[in-house]
Amino acid sequence: MKKIVSLFLSLLLVVTLLPSVKVSADDISGIVLEKEMRAMVDQGIIKGYENGKYAPFENVSRGQFATFIARALSLSESTHRFTDVPVTSNLAAGINAAAEAGIVNGYSGGKFGPHDLVTREQMAIMIEKAMDYMMLAKTKGSLNFTDAATLTSSVSRNAIAYSVGLGIISGFPDGNSFAFKPKKNATRAEAAAFIYRLLEAQKKQEEEMTPDPGDETGKPYSVGRLDSAGNVTKIKSFATYDEALKSLTSAS
Repeated sequence: MKKIVSLFLSLLLVVTLLPSVKVSADDISGIVLEKEMRAMVDQGIIKGYENGKYAPFENVSRGQFATFIARALSLSESTHRFTDVPVTSNLAAGINAAAEAGIVNGYSGGKFGPHDLVTREQMAIMIEKAMDYMMLAKTKGSLNFTDAATLTSSVSRNAIAYSVGLGIISGFPDGNSFAFKPKKNATRAEAAAFIYRLLEAQKKQEEEMTPDPGDETGKPYSVGRLDSAGNVTKIKSFATYDEALKSLTSAS
């Protein structure tokens, strides 16, 4: 009995002397958009800071959002074009690439305003331009937001409606409905959610358009996607040229 008690006390002492392992959550854990932001972090689209923080509630600048989009779409590098974006800036490559793809625009005088904050309305417009670059089929959703009347620009209304149609935008709870908050500065978490859902919409459309390998007989016309390296990935085949052309125009 003494031997058993002695052994127990020895094991207890060993366990007590072992260093404690502290498992700490990062600053994404538990936020509403954790799934979306964590997916973007895991894919290298959004990166953290040197202090190990991802700052999900920090406002997003134009330069940051352009960089996120460039990484998400694997955009090719482009020539330097904006006078207020130093060549040495770690955002320069993303800004130039997104501008080359027509997803972001500069200001007059050759400036970009890389540190200007992006509103949710502006972010929706850039997302729609990304849809066009990706050749996604666009469907307008209903603008049933409680603050829809504040959207006075037809460009904004269309961009937001297309994002609603693809499930990219849902809004903030506002009573029994939702508000979009177009003039609110977008956060890093919101940017992650918009881009994550954009990529999910692309996956869904590609899955829906993937042809049956055994159903290609008599369909000599094909529609595909051209990547930055010049490679073509066939998406769907059609029996006639008009059918193939119609599928392209419906995505414009």
